[in-house]
Amino acid sequence: MFGAKTWPILIGQVSRTYVRKSFPPDLLDKPGTVLERLPGNSGIQTPDGYVWLTQLPKFDQQGPEGWTLGENYDLVPRDGYLAILYGLIKRR
Repeated sequence: MFGAKTWPILIGQVSRTYVRKSFPPDLLDKPGTVLERLPGNSGIQTPDGYVWLTQLPKFDQQGPEGWTLGENYDLVPRDGYLAILYGLIKRR
């Protein structure tokens, strides 16, 4: 891929699991996005030269009580193959 300076390298992963009464309408729009920092107040700093890639969410309905939701983020080099590919995919 033109412009890529590394192979697909995964540096770290962060998972966030939570429960909501209703299914978030934007949950399925998030996968494939490139983030400069993690959403919310996780306290995890993004190292210089890296970005977070949003993966497919996990979700499970817990009857009428609501949903158990899981969001996953991968830490990769900003100029790496995966970050460039995600950027191209989201420009559709």
